[in-house]
Amino acid sequence: AGEGRRIALAQANATLSRVDLICETAGASVFAFLLSKNDPLTCIKLSCLISLSALPVHIFLGGAMNRLADGVFNHSEHRSLHAPSTFDVRRIVVDAVATIRRGWREYISQPVLPASLAYVLVCFNVALAPGALMTTFLIHHGA
Repeated sequence: AGEGRRIALAQANATLSRVDLICETAGASVFAFLLSKNDPLTCIKLSCLISLSALPVHIFLGGAMNRLADGVFNHSEHRSLHAPSTFDVRRIVVDAVATIRRGWREYISQPVLPASLAYVLVCFNVALAPGALMTTFLIHHGA
């Protein structure tokens, strides 16, 4: 996204959300179709086989993305992308704690915090996942 293209991050996030929704819908539809044609054990075996087969591809693509994105989030223009980095655990921990604190401060300052907390507390149950609650709500409202 960069300094001059602030809207690009929002557009990329929206595109990724659409792709994620399409993949979730297509995956559930394919599994439902297979479940209608085969017995449940066969479908579970097939799902496990597909997941295990896709794992090396995911690992490879994750590594490729990591290599391609090397230095993308560096803010300094004078810093070389391939400069040798020193591994300082203390600095990493301090940066991580500062990032977590900043994230919580931003979350707490949001105007929708009460509604967000209410939704989290409603769904804070092992038996009731947010998706199941939303599906039940939509079914009872005729959707």
